[in-house]
Amino acid sequence: MWLGLGLVISGCAGEAAVLPLSPEADMPLVGVTVTEIPPTAVSLLLASPTASAPNEPAATPTILITPSPLPTIPPLSDNTAVCGQILPLTNPPIPPSPPNFNPAAVARFDQLVPDNARAAWERIQSHPQDVGLVAIRLGGDGSTAVLNGDVPMPLASVVKLIHLVAYAEAVAAGELDPLRPVSLVELDHYFLPRSDGRSHAEAIEVLREEGRVQPNETITLETVAEIMMRFSSNAATDYMHFLLGQERIEQTAVGLGLSSQTAPCPWLTQFLAMDNHLRPGGSATAVETYLANPALYAQEGAALAEAYRLDSDFRVAQRATRWQPPIEVQSLFSENLNGQATPNEYATLMLRLAQNDLNSPESSYFARRLLEWPMRFRVNQDVFYNLAYKDGNLPGILTTAYYAYPQNASGPVVVILFYRHIPEQTYRQWRRDIPHDEFARWLLREPQAIPALRAALGQ
Repeated sequence: MWLGLGLVISGCAGEAAVLPLSPEADMPLVGVTVTEIPPTAVSLLLASPTASAPNEPAATPTILITPSPLPTIPPLSDNTAVCGQILPLTNPPIPPSPPNFNPAAVARFDQLVPDNARAAWERIQSHPQDVGLVAIRLGGDGSTAVLNGDVPMPLASVVKLIHLVAYAEAVAAGELDPLRPVSLVELDHYFLPRSDGRSHAEAIEVLREEGRVQPNETITLETVAEIMMRFSSNAATDYMHFLLGQERIEQTAVGLGLSSQTAPCPWLTQFLAMDNHLRPGGSATAVETYLANPALYAQEGAALAEAYRLDSDFRVAQRATRWQPPIEVQSLFSENLNGQATPNEYATLMLRLAQNDLNSPESSYFARRLLEWPMRFRVNQDVFYNLAYKDGNLPGILTTAYYAYPQNASGPVVVILFYRHIPEQTYRQWRRDIPHDEFARWLLREPQAIPALRAALGQ
């Protein structure tokens, strides 16, 4: 029986993670205190890269601020690629399909669910309309459990699977050289401070510890793709996005059969547009305007992202004036203008990846060797032949996508678990305790879990 490509990366004894923790990758602005800088700013001279710890007094001032007019939204150039070239920017709402809970089976399932995953299961029971779930265990009895499988839901960083496939296909076709050097200075042009929970900074720190940053401050293109998946760096994703091009990213989604997929926009486009203090009325007005006219969002967001990555003065000004949109604004934007697709289609995508079903064996290999980074942990090697993982988080949204070849199964297992409309306090708690991930991991490794869940959902 084929058990995968043998992509196990040697784990280090003593590594503590049982399975990967959710990286703080998308937009963890909840709970972060950011002082608003008045909109009179800014010409800046950055005198030192040293930052103070969050709760310590500020160090000796390192930023010199000279009042200057706040820049306006830059014009959209003829060469700027707006998102939404092939795919729509929003999906029409589709009503959820309520489960037909079987009380006796629910009671039995309650006894099986681990304590660290119980909150995730309880929310499925109390708010089934806000959960998208597909769990598939091939081989054996071939059990499948589905909840709202055909309802488009926000993806958060799970959408980066499209970037991964586009990159892998380009490498396999000889269009990109994975050993091409990428300057960390250039990569920094795609980094928006306070928008990723330090995922990008942590990635660079780890690369330095691993000795993978060259003396000339470069890393390989393959490493950029790696930190896009392993750390969920938004900066790395946007670098890849602009390198491949908007049309190719969207065409990749179409080629994968993601018919419900809305256009993946760069993270810079999303965050700069949502936190648009350049638009009169600020972020709340900006989001309301963009929801009424998504095409305007694509145009202004593209112009903002293009200026940010190419214009150093604009980038410095944006970094100095960036502030925290209200959580309600963040949630409204993320629920509607972040990439969306259905759980069923992403389950199919993960199954294709697990079974080497991209355009070529080479592209499948390139994608899987990056997506299966959790196999670096010894404890995963003890349970799985292969394990692949991508998660995402935005205010009110938590998403998880897995495939695995458990050692106790005769085929792959896929789990897609999307939560939306999570209350702020619950979202904060789940970011710490990750019950949704614990629930997905249990479904992966416990043979009786998916059949019992199917029965509980009345299927």
